[in-house]
Amino acid sequence: MLTVEAQALLHTSFQTRCIHPRLHYDTLAQARRWKLVNEAHSPAVRRQDTQGLYDKAFRSFAERSSNAPMTILSLGCGSGAKDARLLQALAPRSIHYLPCDVSASLAIDAMTAAQAFSHVRRITPLVCDLNEPAPIQEAMDSISSPRLFLFLGVIPNMDPSDAAACLRRLLRPSDTLILSANLLPQNERAWENILPQYDNAETRDWLLTLFDEIHLPRDSGKLIFTRGASSGPDKIPRIEARFEFARARRILLDDEEYDFKPGDSLLLFFSNRFTPVAVNAFFQKLGLRTPEAWMDEVGEEGVFISSS
Repeated sequence: MLTVEAQALLHTSFQTRCIHPRLHYDTLAQARRWKLVNEAHSPAVRRQDTQGLYDKAFRSFAERSSNAPMTILSLGCGSGAKDARLLQALAPRSIHYLPCDVSASLAIDAMTAAQAFSHVRRITPLVCDLNEPAPIQEAMDSISSPRLFLFLGVIPNMDPSDAAACLRRLLRPSDTLILSANLLPQNERAWENILPQYDNAETRDWLLTLFDEIHLPRDSGKLIFTRGASSGPDKIPRIEARFEFARARRILLDDEEYDFKPGDSLLLFFSNRFTPVAVNAFFQKLGLRTPEAWMDEVGEEGVFISSS
């Protein structure tokens, strides 16, 4: 069952015909199906060269950072698998780790993964929507030790302007940001090569789990994956998943009715595909130096590290 906060987001989503990303992570069933997608199709899980780029970036950061105690806040931590690779690289320095996600289930998964490392002295899981980061600010403002922010796998599924607004509220001078981005290779078959990462049975099942939660039959239409672009001036290329209604449906939510006619569509999901130039521009908007970059062999994923 969706939380009260998710129910409120549903109203806005139906009005704008664009499903808020949080609504795909709200329930335990959704979190479990997202993990199946990640395990089956994420390059960071499936490909050794992509795993290697994370390890290289994390080792480089560990070698250059001091051995003083460190606070790590992981925004949109997911299951914590990538975080665990960083925590391993940072041993044996003392770590206070704060895994943060909109899904309580995923935040707990990340906490559990971190408990395997004895040098992680303290773990404080947070459940928070990154569009409303006030609770994160409250948790971080009293921390005086070096602060590292992780933004791993978040920017693909968050509007770039919202992501920048969130980070600007949280970052302060001397903080470090490690960000990973899905990239768009610069070759003519780029879209053809990356589409199977999205248009597959596991992703379809995960995205349509929301329909199960609100009792909307999955056979009300069909899910179509297309190319699009983010809103705002940047126009970041992205993969979009739209549900096109084949028959009329009326959804009753908290005594309000939302009608969908044949041919109407809902934007269920998007994944931004940056270029390295666009990532550099994003860091500039945050007031950070041009980041160091590590990219996989095919140019589909990158890790970027910078300080203010």
